[in-house]
Amino acid sequence: MAAEVEKPILPEAEGSLRSEIDYFQYKSERGDSPNNVRNALLVVATLIAAVTFQAVINPPDGVWHEITKIHVAEKWTTVYNNKLRFTIFLLSNTVAFSTSISIIGLLIRGFPGYFWMRIALLLMMITYVASIGVVQPPE
Repeated sequence: MAAEVEKPILPEAEGSLRSEIDYFQYKSERGDSPNNVRNALLVVATLIAAVTFQAVINPPDGVWHEITKIHVAEKWTTVYNNKLRFTIFLLSNTVAFSTSISIIGLLIRGFPGYFWMRIALLLMMITYVASIGVVQPPE
């Protein structure tokens, strides 16, 4: 007789949202490894940081190159129609970026090169803030 293959634990009531959420939650009795959870969190936090950083550099309405006729000075400005929408975008994007950077900082504690990775995270946050100043629409 062939050895039976152990089937994964399936949600109790298929199709219900609560059972799906329960299935994907961390459960030590199921054999979930904290290291696997930490690795997954690092991947997700890194993706969020990358997407939010890119979004501040290239906002939804884009940036365009403007040459003023008075001084012929070059200036990058954000094209936007609604200042409130841009402010909401910027605030939510900054909160998501800051949260993901904080989570990465917490999860890499104890890694080799921890000090240098923290410096890199700090510099990334400084670059983020500087980028906001560059693409922020004029008053």
